[in-house]
This record gives sequence, structure tokens and C-alpha cells, in this order.
Amino acid sequence: MADKNLEDMDELRKLSPETRIERLKVLEEKRKKELLETEKLIQQSVAEIKAEETLKEEIEEEEKTQRELLKLDQEEGASLEETVQNEKQLILDEELGNHKQYQMKLSMEPITDLYDKLRGVYQDVVSTGEMNEQQEKQLMDLNYAMQHKSEAIDHGEYKTAGDKIEDIMSASKSILNYIRHGV
Repeated sequence: MADKNLEDMDELRKLSPETRIERLKVLEEKRKKELLETEKLIQQSVAEIKAEETLKEEIEEEEKTQRELLKLDQEEGASLEETVQNEKQLILDEELGNHKQYQMKLSMEPITDLYDKLRGVYQDVVSTGEMNEQQEKQLMDLNYAMQHKSEAIDHGEYKTAGDKIEDIMSASKSILNYIRHGV
């Protein structure tokens, strides 16, 4: 390129002064444009480098934030899971307590009422030919009440009205056994 500039200079010297001045002004304008374009390109390149660095920092910051959020979610998830488990256990304990209270209340009912309820379950089971979940639960509750009543009788805590009560107890046990084993 330096050789070409030297050749151009030799050619310029051969020209007339007016033509030489015109050519030199054209060359000078051309070089000014090239210099301006070079400066613009440098500024653009610097701006692109800054933009890339800013974007890289934003991405790193976003990734850091994502990691922190994930860590918090995992910690909260574990805490939330523990809370849900505790709540479930409380509800189960409360339901169990309520059910035990129901069974105790049921066992305090007169034996004739227990017999009537048991006979009702029996008739429902015989009419459908199968026992559903609700009937099974009723049967277990009535069985608990009957056992509690029987233990009370054995310990002398329950005063019977004679043989009628024993007959009802025997019939109730027979129905319980039939339902359990016959269906």
C-alpha cells in the first residue's frame, strides 16, 4: 500500500498545479471520510462490547436470582410439606377422636336400640345382597358398642332386665356373624 501511495505521489507531481490541488483535495476528503468511518466503527465496537458485558452481567444476575429462588422454594416446599403433614395428622387425630366419642355414645344407648340399628343394617344387606362401605362402618361401630356393652355386663356395670337382654345380645351376635361371614 505504501508503494501505491508513492506511485500516486509521483503521478501527482507530474500534474499541473491546479489539477494537482483538485486531486489532493479529493484525496483529503476521501481520507477524512475514511477517518470518520473509522472513528464511527471504533465507537460502535466499543458500544457493542459494553452492551455484551451488560447483557452478560444481567444474565449472571438473573441466574443468581433463579438459584436463590429455587433454594427458597425448596426450603419453603419442605416447610410447607411439613405443615401439610402436621395439619393432616391433626385432622386425622380429631376425626379419630370424634369417631371414638361417637362409638362411646353409641355404646351408652340401650341394647334394644343397638339391636334395632343392627337389624336395619341386616335388612339392608340382605335386600341388596352386598354390603357397602357405609354399612361396613356401621357394623364396626355397632360391634364396638355391643362389645363394650357385653364387657359392662360381665363386670356388673350394666344392670340387665333379665333374659330378654341376653336373648337380644345373642341374636345381635348371630346377625353380626351372619353379615360378616354370610355376605
